[in-house]
Amino acid sequence: MLTIAPNNYKVNSQTINQNPYSTGETPKVDTKLAAAQHAHLLSLIPNNVNYIIDKDNGIPDIVYCASAGLSLPRLPEPIVILPYMKHTQRQNENKYYEEIFNDLRIRTVDFPGSEKAPFEGTGEAVWLLGGTVLILGYGYRSTKESVRIMRKLIVDIYSTYNVLPPHIISVHMKSFKYYHLDLALVAFSETDIIVYDDAFNSKDIKKLQAILGEKSVHIISSPLPFVLNAIVTETSYICSDICDDKTKTELEKITGKKVVRVDVSEFLKGGGSVKCLTFNIYENNLHKRKHYKSSTPSQKQGVSPKPKATSPKA
Repeated sequence: MLTIAPNNYKVNSQTINQNPYSTGETPKVDTKLAAAQHAHLLSLIPNNVNYIIDKDNGIPDIVYCASAGLSLPRLPEPIVILPYMKHTQRQNENKYYEEIFNDLRIRTVDFPGSEKAPFEGTGEAVWLLGGTVLILGYGYRSTKESVRIMRKLIVDIYSTYNVLPPHIISVHMKSFKYYHLDLALVAFSETDIIVYDDAFNSKDIKKLQAILGEKSVHIISSPLPFVLNAIVTETSYICSDICDDKTKTELEKITGKKVVRVDVSEFLKGGGSVKCLTFNIYENNLHKRKHYKSSTPSQKQGVSPKPKATSPKA
């Protein structure tokens, strides 16, 4: 898994109104608290690579690295499809993503998007069934055209390696409060997902059930945002502490995992939560690599700082 330290993070006038959770007056970010919250989250994530990028005022949202692209499983070499961000401010991030993936010896492929066909990485995508099924969301930060382009691109890439392309399911988010798929749906195993009851229309729910089985699509109702914006490990379901006790009990019953609630209040100011702060990489030996430095982003691999740290260590 990949994370990026929040030393460039802030909420500015461009961020406001790009999502339903960052509106009104521009909130001030407590940088020390944000660093401590991020370090605590990293301490809970196994096999993580954390990058610290030199100060650059042009990338205030790069900490939300779920948008770094889409890592492709089942291929003979690691490949990431880079994003095409909807908002100009976030388009500045790609040069850093390219260098990070180059450092990690991961091949990158550009997404041939446009203003009418953006793609914002794993914020809009979920892999299931060993990488043979891909769910793509669209509605507010991506479109039907984004899905069409991604279908063709993925088929072309997998066919190049003579690997059977994944079955791709597209689902439409009905409400702006689910401005990314990772707010509306979470996979907690290779075969099981949880979705909000008001996120998708009945036709899309039936498409998911047809592939996974009716009992593998768990539907919940909750007025709380970001409860499904979670990281799932072998034993834990890690989400924002916005999750109340009733929802916590329901999630533990569905998943069979311990729900771990973490304070990410500084990142909620920008409209993101736990899952938004992480990027999944399909590369088994990533966490075993030696420490080294890159030219633009300096980085630390492996074990995260302890929760008491006020900032990630260089």
